[in-house]
Amino acid sequence: MLVFRGARSWHKMGQAKQAAHGCCGHAHGPSIQEIATLTSARDAVALIASIAMRPCTGALFVLVIAARFDAFAVGCLAVITMGLGTAAFNLTVVTSGVAARRLAGLGARDHQAMQAISATLHVTGGVLIIAISIGMLLPYLD
Repeated sequence: MLVFRGARSWHKMGQAKQAAHGCCGHAHGPSIQEIATLTSARDAVALIASIAMRPCTGALFVLVIAARFDAFAVGCLAVITMGLGTAAFNLTVVTSGVAARRLAGLGARDHQAMQAISATLHVTGGVLIIAISIGMLLPYLD
């Protein structure tokens, strides 16, 4: 996926120049204007719930299995631990992503250069992941 995104970004840079504001063409969440149109606390809660509410099938499986073995409290602790692990992982990914973007921005003079650095990092990271995956798979192919 990273290689595909980097190659697509390189292709877009070759086809046409990006707009000055650097919009990538899709929403990453509600915009400030969308949040400003909220008229009540009920609307705000509905917006937050729509973002946060997604079923986690792994947690549901753990709870069902824990309930089946009469260890529902242990299952609840396991689900809380899973949630904390997911939060820690997401925090690490977001922090490293922001740090990488800022570091790439240090070497970029303008938006076009920033986009080229980002595409290069995507392709390089993707190729590295593919190489490591193949290296880990090779011993099992004998």
